[in-house]
Amino acid sequence: MAGLGRKTFSTGDVLTASDFQGYAVDQSIMVFASTTARGTAITSPAEGMFTFTTDTDTLSYYDGSSWVAVDLAGDITGVTAGDGLSGGGTSGTVSLALDANELTAATAVSTDYVVIEDVTDNTTKKALVSDIVSLGDITGVTAGTNLNGGGTAGDVTVNLDAALTGLTSVTIDGASPIVLEGATADAYETTIAVTDPTADRTITLPDATGTVALKDIELSSQTASYTLVAADAGKLVEVSNASANTLTVPPNSSVAFDVGTQIVVVQQGAGATTVTAGAGVTLRSKDSALAIDGQYASAALIKRATDEWYVTGALA
Repeated sequence: MAGLGRKTFSTGDVLTASDFQGYAVDQSIMVFASTTARGTAITSPAEGMFTFTTDTDTLSYYDGSSWVAVDLAGDITGVTAGDGLSGGGTSGTVSLALDANELTAATAVSTDYVVIEDVTDNTTKKALVSDIVSLGDITGVTAGTNLNGGGTAGDVTVNLDAALTGLTSVTIDGASPIVLEGATADAYETTIAVTDPTADRTITLPDATGTVALKDIELSSQTASYTLVAADAGKLVEVSNASANTLTVPPNSSVAFDVGTQIVVVQQGAGATTVTAGAGVTLRSKDSALAIDGQYASAALIKRATDEWYVTGALA
């Protein structure tokens, strides 16, 4: 009968047939060729008996009413890593590991948990977000003067308002604090640079429209009769030619110089340079003289109206 447990025999003890049957036979794993052979040999099995049948390589035990097969091999054919995990496999020993890159992003609140590695005992644990960082007590961000943006929840952004209205004064530090890109975004910019002042300085802009003149006048060198172009505004146009030549002031419909534009003309060559009017242009000069009075002499052209210019200087 199975279930007798274990018994220790001493030298000289008599091993009875009942002892042998109960301890040695019924409580061993008995091997049979098939379940049919087992049923023939064990007509009255006892609860707890184990048998092994070689035709199906099955280990079974008797539960008191029937033989129950023990699954030794299992039926798992593969392990797939789910959300937040990496690893897995379909054969041998497989491993799974936590992989944060496989998780979707979320906005944490104070009652959420995060997974941490406790370096004190080298174990993985969970921790409340509120225990890790201080969430602060800011409830809203309001954009002030010349700012836009702000908000009352989540991540908020505040930007400088490009209009910059309402400012009474601005102090900008640096030797070159202002960089202007211009109409085209390219590799070229205009930088407004400031020489370090030794006292307070003031630059006053007039109540007028026009082009700011630079201290260093640019040259426009010509070698033949020439018609002014827009780029000549504020320049010194020098004409170098051994023969007589003309410098033509174009009508406003062709080149729209601003009223007040000034252009200096120098006769650099031996050939006489004469200022002439384009279609519809009126040139006003003393005694209607428009020829520059010799080599290296000069005249100034000043636009006073849409198609009207003053011509002053060394004229003949």
